[in-house]
Amino acid sequence: MIFGRDLNSSETDDVSFAPGKTYSIAFAAWDGANGERNGQKSTSQWVNLVIESGPSVAAAPEQIPPAEEGWLSTQMLTNLLIALFLVVVLVIMVISVKLPT
Repeated sequence: MIFGRDLNSSETDDVSFAPGKTYSIAFAAWDGANGERNGQKSTSQWVNLVIESGPSVAAAPEQIPPAEEGWLSTQMLTNLLIALFLVVVLVIMVISVKLPT
């Protein structure tokens, strides 16, 4: 995960960062699918964020190549779901033919 923002902020509740300074930060991750609600979440320890001086002009962000598709790509998942649907339909047809009337 990459976070990006300007060093200076015009928002009164945001911190403005300065090169050469160290800031204490922590992260929290809330996972609703894991049943975490309200104040329940995973948190990190405090870590130091050191802002180093960089180029004086805005540099283009580094291009990150797209991740390779995993073993279960979207197309493969779609094909699997279609195949599963067809198997279910076939099973229903076989059962309905074998049932006594």
